[in-house]
Amino acid sequence: MFDAPHFRAKLAIAKWRCSPHYSNYWRSLAKAGKNMASTEHKCEVCIKVLKHFSESLSKSEIRQPDVIEARFVEFCKGVESQENRFCYYLGGLHDSATRTVSDMSRPLSWGIPIEKICTRLGSKDPQICELKYSKKNARFHLLMGLTLNELQSLTEGLQLTCKGCIQKEDYIENILSAEKNEKQFHNEL
Repeated sequence: MFDAPHFRAKLAIAKWRCSPHYSNYWRSLAKAGKNMASTEHKCEVCIKVLKHFSESLSKSEIRQPDVIEARFVEFCKGVESQENRFCYYLGGLHDSATRTVSDMSRPLSWGIPIEKICTRLGSKDPQICELKYSKKNARFHLLMGLTLNELQSLTEGLQLTCKGCIQKEDYIENILSAEKNEKQFHNEL
């Protein structure tokens, strides 16, 4: 027997799949997936700081927004560089212009994922997600973990001359400047 409502529903679905709206639907889903994947790169300082901070909280503390706010202010006293700037933007420092720590503490106490919290914070204050770690500092700290002998052998392996290099910092600056010069040379070609 012919079922008219069922047939009409199938016909409507078939028409919709042929329409340009159908392909736009899938494009929008793909774009949403890309946006979610790029959130970590976009709010890298926020995500790293909040993950580190949330790991320092006990299970009983993480459910209380007031305790989270107090602990965040304590946490911000010992941070430097970009983390300090992040604390300033949230109001975790005593000299902060605004105090929006509650925008972080309440969702954190509810168990909302940190990436989502950072996205929300970034929508309220775009400066939060604009914070980025300097690549030079990361490379410098990586090289600081090496011993002096390892730095000397690395310098020799890269065929660099380092006259007057005595300390680790001398070797590191020599390596970093050589990398910078090589990049400039390749960019000029």
